[in-house]
Amino acid sequence: MREILVEQEWGRHRLLLLLAAAILVIWLSPLDIVLGDISRLAYLHGAMVWVALICLTAGSLFGLIHLRTHRLAWHRRSQALIRAGLVFWIGYLPLSMWTAHLAWSRVFLAEPRYGMAVVIAIAGLSFQVGASLLESRRLGSLLNAALGLFVWTMLVRTPLVMHPEAPMRTSPSPGIKLFFLALVVIGLLIAVQVGYYLTPIKGQQATKTQTTQA
Repeated sequence: MREILVEQEWGRHRLLLLLAAAILVIWLSPLDIVLGDISRLAYLHGAMVWVALICLTAGSLFGLIHLRTHRLAWHRRSQALIRAGLVFWIGYLPLSMWTAHLAWSRVFLAEPRYGMAVVIAIAGLSFQVGASLLESRRLGSLLNAALGLFVWTMLVRTPLVMHPEAPMRTSPSPGIKLFFLALVVIGLLIAVQVGYYLTPIKGQQATKTQTTQA
């Protein structure tokens, strides 16, 4: 029990340090000539999208591995990454609209990617709720795998109208690319920590209950 409590405490410390590192990277990052200070929101917005996509893709693959091996560890990894990916995906939606409003003085809701992002968020949440209600690990992993396929199908089929194609990744500035990559890496570490909290081990839950009752 003591080891679990110590690990949870260190987990909170790691999360705070990672958040501080992300803020520092955003603050020190080079600014785009056109966007100016709005570039910092663009860094965060873009990084959240990439972290979400990486988590959802990895969670989908881990779901497939669980279906093949039936090992509980792969199911937990799949659940953790999918849930963390959805947190980042849902979080980027209002940030995206805020960034667009500052950059273009309005939000173009007719942009197909906005509708796509909302559909993916709804589908992801629905899959998670459905799997939780049915309490089936196999079904949960199957839905996680299906979500990854659904996300990439939507991305490939949905055109871009106003939004540029991966502006940070295609920027001619090596500094912008380097700081953006650093922010994505930090974001992935944060996502792993978030996924750990959103997918607790049953033994940890029982320990928490016993500690509370004591």
